[in-house]
Amino acid sequence: GYFHRNQSDIIHYWHAGEPVHYSLISPAGVLEHHVLGPGHEQQLQLTVPGGHWKASQLKHGEFGLLSEAVCPGFEYLDMELATADQMQSDFYSLFNEIKHLIKP
Repeated sequence: GYFHRNQSDIIHYWHAGEPVHYSLISPAGVLEHHVLGPGHEQQLQLTVPGGHWKASQLKHGEFGLLSEAVCPGFEYLDMELATADQMQSDFYSLFNEIKHLIKP
């Protein structure tokens, strides 16, 4: 999942497969990494506050099964997909670390 942000909070639930790695950027520009999975130092769920940029990736394996809960309900108009220009402008010091997670 390329970097995008939603207006609403979203809870992500890991169900099966390989661990899923999340990168989050807060509105203040703080980058965090989380891993959803059943293993040591992993978590089974993750709440991403509205307004935070998020991207996810599989680093190993073929699949990771997740679900999401959104409140209020999900609306496509409430989601914004990041652009390289926007992310480089807003998060210049992070750009080299995150550019592979931005949709070309």
